[in-house]
Amino acid sequence: MTPAAPDTPSPAAVTAFLRGIDRRARLFAEVQAGDEASARHALAVVARVFASEAGQWPIAEWPRQYWRLLLAAPSMRKPPVAGPAARLPGIARLPVEARAAVLLHLVAALDDADAAGALGIGTAAYQARIRDALPLDALGQPDVDVWRAWRAAAEHELAQATEPEAPTAVPARPAPQVRAHSPS
Repeated sequence: MTPAAPDTPSPAAVTAFLRGIDRRARLFAEVQAGDEASARHALAVVARVFASEAGQWPIAEWPRQYWRLLLAAPSMRKPPVAGPAARLPGIARLPVEARAAVLLHLVAALDDADAAGALGIGTAAYQARIRDALPLDALGQPDVDVWRAWRAAAEHELAQATEPEAPTAVPARPAPQVRAHSPS
């Protein structure tokens, strides 16, 4: 017996989902891509792709699938960006894979299993990326004070983020193809 295909979601459900994650997605994309223009472009493409593919997954899987699609965008694999103008500069200067792992936790607010799934890796490998992203403290352990500072900075940026000017709409035209790529 084959499992039944999920019902085709209503455009309103997809729009509500995209609107609900908009602030997190904008911050995530800008820090991961390193610039606002690349982030905006990736978000627009991923919104179209997600809207066209959302019916493949149960709604409970939408967050993992959305972030997987976003990470597949070429601009999400840029080298670290350092500089005073970068948002979340401590995170922005991390290598691509570590930056994505940290952002999935602190900005996207995914649990370890969903974050690992979005990256296409196992949970233990995801947790290792988080540990490896942190500098070591005087005792040679991951510095939890740095983690707390990153969390506070992410929460501050999310709290300061403005609402989108217009609701994200489900596009009527066919979506361009984005190849799934797990940043490893």
